[in-house]
Amino acid sequence: GEHIESYILNVQPAISPKTGLITRGMIKDYQALESQKALGKSEIEAMKRYLKADTYLEVGDPASCIIDFAAKTMCDEIVIGSRGLGSIKGVF
Repeated sequence: GEHIESYILNVQPAISPKTGLITRGMIKDYQALESQKALGKSEIEAMKRYLKADTYLEVGDPASCIIDFAAKTMCDEIVIGSRGLGSIKGVF
């Protein structure tokens, strides 16, 4: 059969510290944790269907990040989901 590469991209919003109480490191850790929560669920659903998917985190404007990622990986197809509108199960 044909080999299909799958990528799961999670885009976290860019956040700037507004006070001295929150550091850039704290923001980066928060973004990584939130991304891992989302990506972990997606990886489990992919594995249930015997799909190998590499996961990635990008930070910034979702549209720009998705376009840049698709160009970099030369994707043939993009499936987009949004938090709160259902689970990754619906994609599969």
